[in-house]
Amino acid sequence: MILADTSIWVDHFKSKNGNQKLISVLENSIVYCHPMIYGELLLGGFLKDKKLRESLLSLPFQEQANPESVCQFILNQSLIGKGIGWVDCNILYDAINNSLGLITLDRKLQNLFNQLVIH
Repeated sequence: MILADTSIWVDHFKSKNGNQKLISVLENSIVYCHPMIYGELLLGGFLKDKKLRESLLSLPFQEQANPESVCQFILNQSLIGKGIGWVDCNILYDAINNSLGLITLDRKLQNLFNQLVIH
């Protein structure tokens, strides 16, 4: 079970042949979406097509954590000043706490995920 970050979806939508890593994951695993990722894609203009919106909405959605839990996670994991934002922290928290893998093109986010999962 994998959570696909906004960056990989954007690359997928912009690439002529799609993002091959995402395509492979979609074919071989359960891919989760996240309310914040869906919102970023919608606001970024990547979900103008109704079929595309419906397709993404057909994926299982990871329930979004409450802000207090994410704030505590940020403090406990010393994430302040690590170069990621609120949306990334929510995605990181939800992936880790729900035992999901994460695919992203954001190196900082991927590195933090890898460090936190290993510990």
